[in-house]
Amino acid sequence: MAITWGMPQPIYNWYLAGKDYLVSGDFQWDIGALIVILAVSYLLSGILKGTLYRRLGKVPLKWVRDTLVPACAYVTMPAVFVLLSAVLKSGLAKQGINEIFLAPAFSLGVAWFLLRVLNCLTEEIFWRRVGGFLIITATLLQMAGLLSLTADMLKSIGFQLGEFDFNLFRLLQGAAVVILLLWISFRISGFVDTHLHRLPDVSPSLEVLFSKITKIGLVGISLVIGLTTVGLNLSSLAIFGGAIGLGLGFGLQKAISNLISGVILLLDKSIKPGDVISLHQTYGWINKLSARYVSVITRDGLEHLIPNEDLITNRVENWSFSNTNIRLRAPILVSYACDVRKAIQLCLDSAYACPRVLNEPAPKCHLKEFGDNGIKLELRFWIEDPSNGVTNIKSMVYKEIWDRFLEHGIEIPYPQRDLHLRSGLPLAVDLEKNGGLETTREE
Repeated sequence: MAITWGMPQPIYNWYLAGKDYLVSGDFQWDIGALIVILAVSYLLSGILKGTLYRRLGKVPLKWVRDTLVPACAYVTMPAVFVLLSAVLKSGLAKQGINEIFLAPAFSLGVAWFLLRVLNCLTEEIFWRRVGGFLIITATLLQMAGLLSLTADMLKSIGFQLGEFDFNLFRLLQGAAVVILLLWISFRISGFVDTHLHRLPDVSPSLEVLFSKITKIGLVGISLVIGLTTVGLNLSSLAIFGGAIGLGLGFGLQKAISNLISGVILLLDKSIKPGDVISLHQTYGWINKLSARYVSVITRDGLEHLIPNEDLITNRVENWSFSNTNIRLRAPILVSYACDVRKAIQLCLDSAYACPRVLNEPAPKCHLKEFGDNGIKLELRFWIEDPSNGVTNIKSMVYKEIWDRFLEHGIEIPYPQRDLHLRSGLPLAVDLEKNGGLETTREE
């Protein structure tokens, strides 16, 4: 009878098996292969990193030089470790050698490689933590031999819906596929946005249009692949989808109208980011074109979200549609007693003195009419940067006119009114003396 030294029989059996394995030749091959893999991986990864930086580090493309090369160098060590582990693991298995250490080392190497790839793909802490948790959990289940058992247990939890057999494993698999594809879609659309912005021959409207088409297409493909992964037959959902689409069409009429209006605005290029527009009481420059609205920032720093439909159905003043040059009018009133020709010349000199006023077309000052209170003049001048403000340049011109009028004695008249008194009775005034003082009494 074996002496268990006070240990339970199963633990004692594991102890004997481990003791026998440590003194066997399998242990020597297993641990030796693991040491060789670590050493070769370290040396080979160093050589590969140097080759990458030497061959691709001077490539003119910035994203290759600054993004692709460091990312490949970052995953070189775990990639080489996984590759060598897989080769030696297969070789030891063919020789009938029990790889107790090499098998879990291979699983840990795969997890190491996936974690580094995840860190290269995203810098967001949330996605790194979620992805890391899933990778580590799957690795631990694989090492413990419970991964297939866990998958079978999840497949057994489900329900039947018509012809479709749903289970928890498929739902989780479909959700994971959709999340991964959506993340990839947003990354690709962001990459497309960046490179479209750098192209000199693409207008801002086309940039937004291509960007939105790319994003909508990628998101649609991701959802279709995710539903197919769950096991849904999309052809059988045609009638059901048509009914839902009809209901959504009535319920989301305004949203769909704004979406279509946004596409029309992008296609006809009537407005684009950077344009200065005026709609109703809103004046500002377009900051962003969205699927539902246009973001307009005023000079006060307020951001107005105007629905796309309003820009299609209402009258919009685009101050920079085909030409950014605009003409401003500044009405001026001078006294009848002044030299009107001199006043006109002073107004022109004031306009020329402002840096934002264009010399060509030249400013003009006209005598419009003889008013009740004075002579009405109108100064007209051009600017080429309405996005920098209109009221401020008018204020600057008016201040120059004020200084020159004061210097040359040009009077800006006050409003004048003539008062006529009509009465049939005379006003009698009597003076009385009261103690040497005169008092006035009116009747």
